[in-house]
Order: sequence, then structure tokens, then C-alpha cells
Amino acid sequence: MHPVYPTLPTEMQAGSYSGPPGSRNERRDSPVQNGTCGHVAYTPFRLISLQTIKTMASSSLADVPTVDIDPSGVFKYMLIKLYDRKQSEENFVYIVRGYCRCIYHSDVYVEVQEKLHPLDCDIVGGGSISHEPSSKKIRIYGHAHGYGKADHEITAKLIKAAFPNYKITISDKAY
Repeated sequence: MHPVYPTLPTEMQAGSYSGPPGSRNERRDSPVQNGTCGHVAYTPFRLISLQTIKTMASSSLADVPTVDIDPSGVFKYMLIKLYDRKQSEENFVYIVRGYCRCIYHSDVYVEVQEKLHPLDCDIVGGGSISHEPSSKKIRIYGHAHGYGKADHEITAKLIKAAFPNYKITISDKAY
């Protein structure tokens, strides 16, 4: 069963909503306000060309990269089970997605759903990733409030395949 999410009112879409100062919904426009993402500033949505959307929409499971994470920083990530409903749900792949620009795990999930439509996604769980390219280290830890802890062993295996020269560590300890 796939979760159903309500559509946000227009004034709250595309990052235009800014809650009261100090609130959880306050817009965070700098890495200092948004966490430890290094030089990456927070942008609520990535602009995608129409050609890119058409290419993604026509892609199959084999065409989807298993890992797409930011090149550096500390950020939320989701482990997602991806499948094509037109085929058997038994034919699936796990993918890892994590971005500094996403404040909440749900932001990662929404972005993945938009990019990979018409393929279907189920959330396995989430956590956080600390990516240090200068020392070639990636740390996978924590959990996603509301989605649970991802299987960090699966995540580590996928990331190790994408970053073979890195030291990958996992921890169940939160933040």
C-alpha cells in the first residue's frame, strides 16, 4: 500500500512558505541555519529541465543510479525500494538518496517520487549520512522520525559499490 499525501496549498508550495521566526517551518536560507552542509546553500527545489523529466519518465529500473547523495556534508538520507508497478513488485531495486538541501526525510522522498515517476517507491527507512570526501569517509547513522531506521547494512553495501575507495562506517546511535 502506498502512502497518500495531501497536496499543499499553493502559497506553501515551491518553498514559498515561511513559518514564523524560530518555528520549525521557518525558511532556512544558509548552511549555518540549515546544518553542516559546508559550502552548499539550502535551496528548496532543484530546477529540472523538461528533457530531463522526459528522460527520467521513460527510464527503467536498470537505468536508475542506486546511489545519489551530495558530494559532501551531513544530510538526511532515505533507503527506498523502487519498482515498476507494470511489472512484478518482486522485481525491485534498492536506492539511496540524500541531499543537504532537504531539511526533512520527507523532502528527500518527495523529490525522489517527482524525479522517478512513473516508477513506484516504498520507503524502507532513513537516517543521516556524513560525507567527507577529503578523507574519503562516509558515516551512516541514526534514523528517520516517522519512517524508522533504514537497514544501514544495505545502505552501506550500495554506497560501497558507488564509492569503492571510501571507508564506510555505520552506527545505530542517533546524531
